[in-house]
Amino acid sequence: MQTLPKETIESVLESKFELEEGHRIVVEDQTDESIIYLNIPRKVNLDEFELTDEQLEMVAGGIVGLTLIIAVELVAIGYLAAAIIDEAQK
Repeated sequence: MQTLPKETIESVLESKFELEEGHRIVVEDQTDESIIYLNIPRKVNLDEFELTDEQLEMVAGGIVGLTLIIAVELVAIGYLAAAIIDEAQK
């Protein structure tokens, strides 16, 4: 996984994808409980952030809709991460 993260993700998803030029995937084993890891996320340009029509319909009800979208996406990311870890441990 750490040496070929893109290929591992593609294997789990059973689908190929392309990274934008200049982007890379970094995998860091964070299972050592004696180490505290800090992740500094990239700065997001909110001026370029666009929701799909479906997402706009979901948030039309206000913050509750947005919270639901975020929760669903976080759960999906969690499942994907678990699948990638399982695949990497094989």
